[in-house]
Amino acid sequence: MNELVKKLRSLARYCEGREAILVNEAADAVERQAKHIDELQAKLHCMCGSPVDHSPWEGHSPVSMFDHAVEQEVQRRIAVLSSQ
Repeated sequence: MNELVKKLRSLARYCEGREAILVNEAADAVERQAKHIDELQAKLHCMCGSPVDHSPWEGHSPVSMFDHAVEQEVQRRIAVLSSQ
């Protein structure tokens, strides 16, 4: 999707007025959708790379990449607050 955003931004340079605004808005929308897709992928995949709904038979309980990232951020903030 990054390539599409680049093409849209390039196209916007050749447009004028309202057309340029619309093309840039389209590029913004594509970027938002790409971010949303990345977030969904993180929620759907375990830290091991398998789908998050795999069984714990693989040697660990499934933990989504998203949940892991949230937990890491919470721990980081607790550490910062504790050091103050």
